Amino acid sequence: MSPLPKIRHPFTPQQRVAFEVWVTGLQAAWLLAESHSVFSHRVLGMAGLAPQGRDEMSRMVVEKSTAFTASGLAGMTLAMAGSRPDEVMRAMMHPIRGTTARNLRRLSRLRQTESNKRSKSRAKMVAQMRHGDVSA
Repeated sequence: MSPLPKIRHPFTPQQRVAFEVWVTGLQAAWLLAESHSVFSHRVLGMAGLAPQGRDEMSRMVVEKSTAFTASGLAGMTLAMAGSRPDEVMRAMMHPIRGTTARNLRRLSRLRQTESNKRSKSRAKMVAQMRHGDVSA
């Protein structure tokens, strides 16, 4: 049996660095979009226009401090090890992106659940009106 052929990496070292910098930019764009959405959900909740948990404000403070502490430690560790700036930036974004992604999923699910409840009650009311069960 012949040995497996050596697989050549598709990028040169310079191309790999450029690709990793590009990926870091994409991660930053995702962070921007997710944090904007979470901010919008929370502002709507504070205004009473969207459902919001009772502990949302305290959760927000705790999550931020935890994520930013983890972010700073990750960045400082890599920077002191002599890593490239894009690697440091990506490591710093990782804990924050994890938090924003979890928040966005949770807040969207909460909003969707509330929307489904309203849709079901609206459908029930319309059905009752069609059958004459509800007085005007």
